[in-house]
Amino acid sequence: GIKNGDKKLFRAIAALSFAILVQSYLVISVFPYSGFLAMHLIPDLDEETAGSYAGFIAFSFMAGRTFSSFEWGKAADRYGRV
Repeated sequence: GIKNGDKKLFRAIAALSFAILVQSYLVISVFPYSGFLAMHLIPDLDEETAGSYAGFIAFSFMAGRTFSSFEWGKAADRYGRV
């Protein structure tokens, strides 16, 4: 049979795998809508130049994640551990 420690390990791995799956979906899901977002936020923007602004929106999203990830990690370590 499966030991109790093995069940805990399997649950932890399954939870982490699910978290990584959800996180990767959230990162990728911003790209299909960024062109429409640019056209919505910037008045008088045509469809031909919306792609450039959509790329800037995607870049800003990733840059924000890059520059804030260390602080989020420190906050998670400080307040997330009980």
